[in-house]
Amino acid sequence: MSMVGYYDKYEKRGAIHWDWYEKGTQAWYRIVVDRIVGHYRALPSGTLVDVGCGDGLVSTKLSAHHNVIGIDVDATGIGLARMMAHRMRSKPCFLVEEFRNLPNLGLQIDHLIFLNTVEHLKDPFVTLRQLVKKTKELKTILLITDHPGRRPGRHHVQE
Repeated sequence: MSMVGYYDKYEKRGAIHWDWYEKGTQAWYRIVVDRIVGHYRALPSGTLVDVGCGDGLVSTKLSAHHNVIGIDVDATGIGLARMMAHRMRSKPCFLVEEFRNLPNLGLQIDHLIFLNTVEHLKDPFVTLRQLVKKTKELKTILLITDHPGRRPGRHHVQE
């Protein structure tokens, strides 16, 4: 994804987003995830790409209604995503892949989600423009960031 530095949170903390959601340790996170899932369940089924899917929580929850492809550059996160999806008897597809390569995969994409991801990418809008040109089916793009307007965190390019 042309990210800034290496982020080892999954090696250190495991399936952190699943913990936040299932154990309720981050109440705000559960609210955000439930709203996203509710919104996308109300839309017609299609192919949804979860960019920077990490440990796969959102991808797994959305896969009951959409054909979901979760991509991330972190192989440990993708491994956790596959394990958690299997545990939930869910079938999203998870790929270790960079966002900038997405236009070259030949996918027909209906929906793109960037949940706390875009701030980790170097110039994501170049790739997004390429993707929009190649993907005539694209219906929605959801961009959510933690801290708009703040000084970038150590793993962030921009806020």
